Amino acid sequence: MNIKELLLQEIESSSDVLLAQTLDFLRFLKTKPVTEQISLDLSTEKNDHTSSHKTKPEIQEATPILRGCLKSGWL
Repeated sequence: MNIKELLLQEIESSSDVLLAQTLDFLRFLKTKPVTEQISLDLSTEKNDHTSSHKTKPEIQEATPILRGCLKSGWL
C-alpha cells in the first residue's frame, strides 16, 4: 500500500473531530517551506541492511494552527 492509500484507510475509521484536527495540521504543513525531500519506507520488512545506515532527517517541533477550537468545544 502506498502512503495515500494508508491515509485514506485511516481517514475512513477516524472521527470528525480528529479529521478536522488532521486537516488543519495538513494545511499547516503545506504552508511550511520544503527544505528537503523525505522518502518514506512503508514496508514492514527491511531486506537491505544499508537502509539502516541512512541519515535520519532532523525532526522539528510543529506548531499546529487550531482554528475554531474554542467554539466547537475541542479544548
